[in-house]
Amino acid sequence: MTWNREHVWPKSKSFPRRDQWAHTDAHHVAAEVVRCNSLRGNLDLSVGGRLHPECASRRGTGAQATWEPSDASKGQVARMLMYVAVRYEGDPIGDKTPDLELVNRSTRDGEAALGNLCVLLRWSQTFPVTQQERDRHAAVVRLQGNRNPFVERPDLAQRIWGKECATR
Repeated sequence: MTWNREHVWPKSKSFPRRDQWAHTDAHHVAAEVVRCNSLRGNLDLSVGGRLHPECASRRGTGAQATWEPSDASKGQVARMLMYVAVRYEGDPIGDKTPDLELVNRSTRDGEAALGNLCVLLRWSQTFPVTQQERDRHAAVVRLQGNRNPFVERPDLAQRIWGKECATR
């Protein structure tokens, strides 16, 4: 099995260059099996699709295809993406990363957005922070010097996006 570095928020969604801070931000970079990373590509996240046992994940088909990660990683993926959405608010001079947003719709390449917010909010609530996630977070804090508030305070996600998702 071969592994590579996956950007949980896909680089093609607005930060393909190494001089953009989101490109190297370890809070949303993870090891992934090459085949699974290829299957996911830059798809939005949601529920459903064909199960790929080697990834324990599902990939939808068609024009609105989505990716559903394994239950073991759904909460962590959601918290990583929420971190990116609040961390990168668009700073063309400093971090050179555009304003990245979580949205409740399908997105396209190059767009500074990723879907589906309400599904991610549900995952962050349904799948609590694990000890493995806490340990990973602590290692990234030591390496990078900043924190993912959604690991330390998972309730913040509901406070930020709860009203937007209440009717969905």
